[in-house]
Order: sequence, then structure tokens, then C-alpha cells
Amino acid sequence: LEFRRVLFRSLAAESLDALGTTAEVQQTQEGAILGTPRYMSPEQALGKPLDQRSDLFSLGVVLYELTTGQLPFGGSNFAEILNNIVHAQPTAIARLNYDVPPELERITLKCLQKLPDRRYQTARELMVDLRSLARELEHGPAAFASATLGRVEPMVSIAGNRGGIAADPFSLEK
Repeated sequence: LEFRRVLFRSLAAESLDALGTTAEVQQTQEGAILGTPRYMSPEQALGKPLDQRSDLFSLGVVLYELTTGQLPFGGSNFAEILNNIVHAQPTAIARLNYDVPPELERITLKCLQKLPDRRYQTARELMVDLRSLARELEHGPAAFASATLGRVEPMVSIAGNRGGIAADPFSLEK
């Protein structure tokens, strides 16, 4: 369990760094194929219009790489990589690393959906699932289920910490 906590906290830090720096990167112009090929979304590889869901795909590539040690879409040249991003499915994470929680695999693969409408629509939606997973890993599935089903108000506010509760590893405040 400690390995999972360390892995998950590492993933969380990397994910938040990626989400936090998105605004600093110059936006890609429509129709131009710019960027690191292995981290491109299918729509970026095809030169289609981009939005925040393209960034969430790229974050999914990072999550996949952090959990498996490999990229989800390989290739020996630029064209092959782009073809795999657009058409190939990544190997199941559980086949490459059986220590990864199934929920983290589900979250990662949702980020890697080929169609933007099937991905997380916003970074906030992704953060909700990552926070839920963090709670489940911290307190166990039974505590997570009872807290989720019987909860009347949010456990932790997005704006910060409620009195006496340990700092949330996914807090948007630093």
C-alpha cells in the first residue's frame, strides 16, 4: 500500500505540474502540427481545431508513461507515431504494471480516448476523479464508498483546507 501512495503522490505532483503549466505554453495554431509527436492528441496529429481536451489527452500520455514506464503510442518515425496516436489502442496498463489501481487505469484511459467528446471535458472533472482515487487509496474502498454515498457536503473544498483536515494533495492552492 505504501508503494501505491508514493506512486500516486508522484503521479499527482506530475499531473498538477502539467495542468499548471498549460497556460504558459504558446497555443498551437489550427492546422499546424507543432509539438512533441508522442504527446500529441489525435486531433492535433490531424491538424484539427484544439481545445483543453487536447491537453487532457497529453496529460493522459504522461500518466500512462508514469504508471508503465512506456509511452502508449510508439513508432519508429514521425508518420508511424502519428498513425498510432490516431488509430491504435494502448496496451492495458494492468498488463504492464499490475500494481496500478484499476481506477487510475480507468482515469488514464479516459484521458487517452481518441474522440474528444469521450475524454474528460475539463481539468476540473479529471481532478474530481483523481481526488476520489486519492481518498480511496488513503482510507480504503469501504471508507471511500460510505463517504461518497452518505456525504451531504464536499469533503474538501477546492479553494482550500477545512479546519483540522490534512492538506489535500490535489489542492489548487500551494
